Order: sequence, then structure tokens, then C-alpha cells
Amino acid sequence: MTSIPDCLAAFSVAAMTNTHDAEERGRAAIDAYLLCVPNDPLRRLAALHELLAAYVELALDSTAAMAIRADLENRIVEAAGPPKEQLGSDQHA
Repeated sequence: MTSIPDCLAAFSVAAMTNTHDAEERGRAAIDAYLLCVPNDPLRRLAALHELLAAYVELALDSTAAMAIRADLENRIVEAAGPPKEQLGSDQHA
């Protein structure tokens, strides 16, 4: 089973040093981490939020690190789905 620390360890040094394959390592590690999360949309969304919070704590600021963070944020948006309409917006006055 892949844990958050295992996932981060798989690519954080590459991201910190901005290696040529850091983004690829990040995507692969995140994919491997998500394989261990039950295929339930809410659990996957929660797992992505937890992973992003842990990643932000590393405070990496290389170009690769920022791209990996953007990838995580995009995955969260995709996992959350389209925005919910406001309550009552479909009711007629």
C-alpha cells in the first residue's frame, strides 16, 4: 500500500532539484497513490486534498514542484466535478 509519505518520497527530491523527469515522477507517484484509494469519488477527493496539504507543507518552489502542485490542484477540480448550482436557482419566482 502506498502512503502519503511514500508518495511524496517518490518524487519530492526530483521536484526540489527540478530534474527533467520530476513532473513525470510526480504524476506516476500520484497515480500509484490513487490506486490504493477506494474507487469512491468522495474518498478520492479527500485523498487528493490530503496529499495536496502534505505536499504544500514541503514548501518546494522549483518549476517542477509548482507543476506538480498544479497537477494535484487540477485533479481535485476534476474529482470534485462540475460546480453545484445554488439552492433554489431552478425554482421560478
